[in-house]
Amino acid sequence: MLTTIRLHSAKTDVSFVPLVSMASLLLIQTGTADGRVLERHGDYPEQFARGLGLETLPVIDARTETPLPDPTTLGGVVVTGSASMVTDREPWSERLGAWLAAAVAAGTPTLGVCYGHQLLAHALGGEVGWNPTGPHLGPDAVSLTQEGLQDPLLSGLPDIQFFDHAQQILRLPAGAEPLAHSPGVAPAAIRFAPRAWGVQFHPEWSPAIFRDVLRESPELLAGDGRDPELLPLPTSWPGRPLLRRFLELACDR
Repeated sequence: MLTTIRLHSAKTDVSFVPLVSMASLLLIQTGTADGRVLERHGDYPEQFARGLGLETLPVIDARTETPLPDPTTLGGVVVTGSASMVTDREPWSERLGAWLAAAVAAGTPTLGVCYGHQLLAHALGGEVGWNPTGPHLGPDAVSLTQEGLQDPLLSGLPDIQFFDHAQQILRLPAGAEPLAHSPGVAPAAIRFAPRAWGVQFHPEWSPAIFRDVLRESPELLAGDGRDPELLPLPTSWPGRPLLRRFLELACDR
């Protein structure tokens, strides 16, 4: 079922000023927040709506039987992260992948985040697998490539972003262009087509959200002596400019 979430500023954990309300931007949900993250910050749709600066946001949960719309009728598509793994080839995920390939072919502005990033690569002929160095959780440096420095979405990206993933893209689809690299993952951002991008990091997470993400998985930090309470984080929301810029690109379509 297509649902629309509505945010109220009293529920947000950041200063929230809505920019626009854009019914033709669709969020495709592929996972669910849990624990203190869900309790304190809401589910993925609420997190993305805040990052995008939207009071309302249409959402389809891809794990349900809800039919996905004709992508040519949409101003843009954002695909969330998930605790699922692309390599499991779940029926709902394969169905969504085929739809995303059609959306990219149609020129619909598309942004995949974490799982969505990997699913785009899989759907377009790339390869996804387990991180060679194990789970990657934490703030990490991001370096733009020469293409990334000139990219309409990625240029100007803050150089620290928030990561939390166990799989990554191992082989790019034909024609895909790396836009950013990180010590924990390469590539960290990709342009799959002129109007289709993927990022392995989480632009929807504010520092407050990410602090709670870290608190949910202290065992992943303990191995190298990191403390979720003491790990330095940026004071500003590092991924929000990317989300706002994607919204502008979708509006300009």
